[in-house]
Amino acid sequence: MKPRSVAVHPAPTRRVILAWKSPIAGTVSIAAAVQHAHVACGNGVSWGVEVRRGGSVVRLASGRAQGESEVAVGPFDGVVVHPGDVV
Repeated sequence: MKPRSVAVHPAPTRRVILAWKSPIAGTVSIAAAVQHAHVACGNGVSWGVEVRRGGSVVRLASGRAQGESEVAVGPFDGVVVHPGDVV
């Protein structure tokens, strides 16, 4: 794995959610990459990036990663966050 990476391996019938809870009020930039690490499995990766505040959800992007190619996500510049928001 590359430095500053996270790996997850759910079953095909399960979801995994990775989240960051904002400790600040401010403007942030969000960028990531998604890569299917177990290509022999064949089921790929569905992903989404959302900003959640209370009952509000703003979807910034979503997609699918299949095969060995890395999928760039973002960057999303100027995303306003408040303490407790979840990305």
